Amino acid sequence: MPQSASSGQTRSIDVGISNARYPETVQVQLYRDDTLHRDAHAVGAGTDRRPDDLVRLHLHVHGDDAALGKVTFEAVATLVGARDALLSDNTAIALPTKVSK
Repeated sequence: MPQSASSGQTRSIDVGISNARYPETVQVQLYRDDTLHRDAHAVGAGTDRRPDDLVRLHLHVHGDDAALGKVTFEAVATLVGARDALLSDNTAIALPTKVSK
């Protein structure tokens, strides 16, 4: 996660995927914590099939983020076409990104 960003910028976010057993298709959703509306909404998605890799997502930083001074993101990984034995390790919440105008 970037430590800082400016309003109007597009930044890349790399979400690490680790699986020591075998290749699986993994869908990663990136959610923005929207404090103004007390909600989280999806801002990006990506899919990967390799056991240990990164999914690169891109996000656009908004003026509302600059007004708050920060934005927080949550990444959620979901297996596609398979059952996941341990769902609790599929979510990561990043430290807030400082946003300036």
